[in-house]
Amino acid sequence: MDSQTAADSPPLNAELLALVAKGDRRAFGRLYDHSAQLLFTLAVRMLGDRDEAEDLLQEVYAEVWRKSVRYDARRGSPIAWLVTLTRSRAIDRLRSRSSRGYAVTESIEEHQVDELADRDPTPFDQQAAAEIRGLTGRSGATVVLDCVGSEATLALAASVAAGAGAIKVLGTGMGVLPFHTFALPLECSVSIGFWGGLGELAEVVALAEGGRLRTAVQRFPLSRVAEAYDELVAGRIRGRAVVVPD
Repeated sequence: MDSQTAADSPPLNAELLALVAKGDRRAFGRLYDHSAQLLFTLAVRMLGDRDEAEDLLQEVYAEVWRKSVRYDARRGSPIAWLVTLTRSRAIDRLRSRSSRGYAVTESIEEHQVDELADRDPTPFDQQAAAEIRGLTGRSGATVVLDCVGSEATLALAASVAAGAGAIKVLGTGMGVLPFHTFALPLECSVSIGFWGGLGELAEVVALAEGGRLRTAVQRFPLSRVAEAYDELVAGRIRGRAVVVPD
């Protein structure tokens, strides 16, 4: 691999992949430089383990080296092809875990799960549910966005969703939503999505590659979290508000 960086090497395009398909190691190095950070981030988010994500990336790039000749530009950009390949291999690993009896939440201590499961609704939860039902004429909310994903917020979401409504879990609080016949209103659906669909991810990557995306983040120390909420309610937050330790 030469000393060029991803910033000044040729872009990741179909021509570069064509060179990789011909066994060009320098082109393969450039492809790696342009894509490794994105694919590693995706693998970590899906697998929840950096070491396993590194192993997965080795498999992905080995497969790219062997099968790049199969890339078809008519089916999407090179980065979208790489993202699809990485996602597919990560899903294979998650399915393998499931077949071996490992749960997604296996890293959580059992006493923490028990503690959450035994937690009774707080007055705040009950008040929030009553207010939402009041605002919706007691019919419930058509769409509920849970940006936390904890035991309490999932229970709240289930209690205020409307029949044939939808609960979208966006947070990663590792909560559990118990399921039984009457756990949810009739025909209510629950879905989890942290970055949208694969097509949307490819579109975002393409925008970032074209320099058309800019991230805006406002950071607040934990001691000023109330101020962060006030700014959010007032509509003065640009982009994302992130609370960090003091």
